[in-house]
Amino acid sequence: MSSDQSIDNIVNGIVTYLKQIKALDLLPQIAENLKKLSWVKYDPDLATVYSAQPLSSTQIRELKTILSKYFKRQIRVKSRLDQSIIAGLKIHLAGQEIDATINRRLEDLKQQIIYD
Repeated sequence: MSSDQSIDNIVNGIVTYLKQIKALDLLPQIAENLKKLSWVKYDPDLATVYSAQPLSSTQIRELKTILSKYFKRQIRVKSRLDQSIIAGLKIHLAGQEIDATINRRLEDLKQQIIYD
């Protein structure tokens, strides 16, 4: 049995169990918690910063300082380009996401207009 088949069997087993106990509505929470656990497992001190434009070495250094102070431990930063970001930064670190992008603000504004 391949690794993919094993994973499929495990996922199907979880979904079947959640159906049996009538708790399928918990699936998004379970998925989010598993995602957070996997991030922490890999490297809790590595922040991945997504931006539309490449970050300068000064910007990366400043981010390291700010994040290290906030999380009270030494944080390393790797940057990645994300062309879907209009402007701003999205930071993933230890199961947390800091979304300081224009995209997020526009989505928030859209929701406010729709629901207010």
